[in-house]
Amino acid sequence: MQKMVARRKLLLNLRDAQGGSTMKLLSIPASNSIQSINGQLVRLALDWTTDMLDASADKAVLDLNVYEMPIYSIDREKADGVPLAAQAFLDEIAAADALLISF
Repeated sequence: MQKMVARRKLLLNLRDAQGGSTMKLLSIPASNSIQSINGQLVRLALDWTTDMLDASADKAVLDLNVYEMPIYSIDREKADGVPLAAQAFLDEIAAADALLISF
């Protein structure tokens, strides 16, 4: 129980340090399957985390199917630049205050 109280204080302090803005929690199930156990687990953990620590948090689940990308290749990046889907994926992660990843 003490650890949970400490975590809640930490999250509230982080939110206050951001000027009281709503914290954004982003969860990523490391699977693109609709029936993925990782997806189910990360959604459950996200609900539990926000309920127990910061109910006002903005929470989102990142669907990997939206960000289909080719296998990384430095040659392809030099020739074509960073794929748009890869940049969008990075932007989502960069905008989050906290990540919850299930793999």
